[in-house]
Amino acid sequence: MVLLKKLAASAAIALSLVSPAMAVPIVGGSTVVTLDLASDPNFVAVVGANGIAPAAIAPGTLGGDPLAFSFPITSVSDTNILHTGGISLTQGTTVLSLTEFDIDLVSLSLSGLVVLGDSVVGVLPLFDIDGATLALSLTSGAADALNSVFATGADGAPAFTGGLSVGTATFASVPEPASFAMGLLGLAGMLLLRRSASGLGASAAA
Repeated sequence: MVLLKKLAASAAIALSLVSPAMAVPIVGGSTVVTLDLASDPNFVAVVGANGIAPAAIAPGTLGGDPLAFSFPITSVSDTNILHTGGISLTQGTTVLSLTEFDIDLVSLSLSGLVVLGDSVVGVLPLFDIDGATLALSLTSGAADALNSVFATGADGAPAFTGGLSVGTATFASVPEPASFAMGLLGLAGMLLLRRSASGLGASAAA
């Protein structure tokens, strides 16, 4: 719990440095994360091997073929995409809830509100996003937090690691309004453009 609080404090400082543009409330649309079941290891396999049961927190959903989480989008700005719903991870009487997901289009990361049982831990960076593929991987901080909360490994060895593959994000929209549907289709493009711009800046600096 001490580690979680330290991580939350660090995250709060980092997030306070970001001043996102005004978000626009929207109706319809969601971020869908198709889970990676093929990589060895992957997040789903590690969760299952350690007796941790994942579930969707409404209005998020879990299901389909291929298996995917879906989270309704509540607002969009040129720097952030906010969501409702979430994920719960349960092992015995221990329940960890991850909600209020925020995709940061600048840092290419996804953060969320972390609640352990009835105790609010804070907002933590949970997943890194690959700008080229929109693949999600576990951050090192989130891996440390999960290892501190859950009993993992036959010998107690940490099971979660930074970079652990989670899945791939896509954006789904509803038929109306048409302008918003078109906007959602451009979100992946925004991620790619920001990643490309970042790469060009790094090359110029070198």
